[in-house]
Amino acid sequence: MKRTMMATLALCIGLGTNVFAGDLTDPVEILKKVDAAAKAVKTVSYHARFGAEGAAAKQTPTMEGDVIFVAGEGDSMMPGKMCVDVKVKMPDSEEVRSIKVGSNGEDFYLIEHKDKTVYADMDPAVLGRGGQMAQALLMIEFIHPTPFSDEINAEKTELLGSVKIGDEDCYHIRVNYKNANNQVAEWYMSKKDFLPRRCDRISPMRDGNGTRHTHLILTKLDANPKIDDKTFTLTKPEGYTLSDDFAP
Repeated sequence: MKRTMMATLALCIGLGTNVFAGDLTDPVEILKKVDAAAKAVKTVSYHARFGAEGAAAKQTPTMEGDVIFVAGEGDSMMPGKMCVDVKVKMPDSEEVRSIKVGSNGEDFYLIEHKDKTVYADMDPAVLGRGGQMAQALLMIEFIHPTPFSDEINAEKTELLGSVKIGDEDCYHIRVNYKNANNQVAEWYMSKKDFLPRRCDRISPMRDGNGTRHTHLILTKLDANPKIDDKTFTLTKPEGYTLSDDFAP
């Protein structure tokens, strides 16, 4: 008993603060539970914030918005249907761009509120750069056929302790991936449902000077909600112009 208590104490000291009785201590075991929980997600809604830290913040837009999507069929790594209301702020501007990006699985659209234009077409390229920005708010692990296999089989995983993200107590896990780019991620997994609430990705900058550090934070997450298909259908706001040109 004394040896077990000493081992637990040593582990808690190693993990730092906020380690509680009953917490799991093996990061791979946690990631396997996270993998199983993510595979069970077929529909999801949440509020998301994406941004960058350090040198990357000067080059990366910040985005925040509400996300709803449905997993695609089979091994698809893209949403089958999605609706993303997002506000975008470029790093060199105080202006906030408000757009809505959606798809019913066949057609794609982007609503640009500033110039009251709706861009819609069967080609996803119609979404333009705004579509790429909206996709930054997608936690693709919710729709990936093997969501956390890279993390489970990583070169190194380390449990750093516990952190609160929004209202969720989360395991904080650092992952060093098996690749040539020295990529690292820090994941924050809910202790309640084992679904991710935050991911920080860290990799070398392309010019070799410093690191690129981005974060995606999820709050108000609802896994497998019932979603009316009308959510994904384009409704052109009154007074807006419809265009099949590609959005800027």
